[in-house]
Amino acid sequence: MASNTPGADINEIHLGFLLNGGNWTGGIAAAKDTYDKRIASVNEDEKVWRIGQTYAMAEEFLKKAAQLGYSGGVKDVHWTARQGFNFQAINENYEAESKENPSDLLIEFNRSTNIDNNLGLSAKSIKSPTGQAPFKNKGMKEIQTELLKGTQLTDFITEQTNTFLRQHPNLSSNANTRKNQVKALSETMQKDITGYANTYVYPKLQDILINGLRSAGDIDVKYYILNNLYDTIKLPRYIKVTGRGTKPPYNAVVSDPLSSSDFKALISNDRISYEKIGNTSVGIKISSNKLFKIRFKYESIAMSSTMKLSVEYW
Repeated sequence: MASNTPGADINEIHLGFLLNGGNWTGGIAAAKDTYDKRIASVNEDEKVWRIGQTYAMAEEFLKKAAQLGYSGGVKDVHWTARQGFNFQAINENYEAESKENPSDLLIEFNRSTNIDNNLGLSAKSIKSPTGQAPFKNKGMKEIQTELLKGTQLTDFITEQTNTFLRQHPNLSSNANTRKNQVKALSETMQKDITGYANTYVYPKLQDILINGLRSAGDIDVKYYILNNLYDTIKLPRYIKVTGRGTKPPYNAVVSDPLSSSDFKALISNDRISYEKIGNTSVGIKISSNKLFKIRFKYESIAMSSTMKLSVEYW
């Protein structure tokens, strides 16, 4: 589980408190001190909407859990981000550390038709009353290391930056200095620099990524997506619950990775296809199922700031 803001911690822990019957007993008791500290650190408005979302989130979670075969009421709840929590203390087959599992809460039911009585809950809390939480991102370093088995993307960016600097000798080789220099240029010159990136950098990055993913092969790419982006090859089983809105009525939406169309496509024998989207993105799909897109973007100033890679909904 990734590190949280205080508001996100409030949302998760209060949700666990509600699922535990509104009691600070059992596993959730260990989160009470953290909850009190987080409550004291945020403004009243944020506290109200973070907590307000949890009632809708709890209702939707329990409804989905029942559909998945979990029954008999909740027996215990754990907040997995607390210091010292270890999934393997619950079940030796689980991932040892919470950072390796997307579950923010672990809910034990009295009965289940599943492999065990535990169901993980990955909680997301967003301000918008509609939409989804951002896609899980791994960054350029991991994507190229794990999937492309090299440093092709960052090597090309360095190569193109050096070529650009040879063509613009008045610009500094220091990125921070260069950013300030570019900001001071005329609007026309800034557009020319952006045009250079659009013509010589982004399209080639698209090609490198597509060729690298094709070379990796469908089996490795599918496995990486399932294990590292969608976290479906993880125990315990989990579902994602997103609380939405900053004013009542708050709402929540639930998604189950194991029953999604993306999961079904990824475990099929259908081939993966790659598609350029504009100048900066590569779409990944299986048959007609659009999984996501990978987008390249300079953090702020083209040819000067850091190039970022993000995984986004398509």
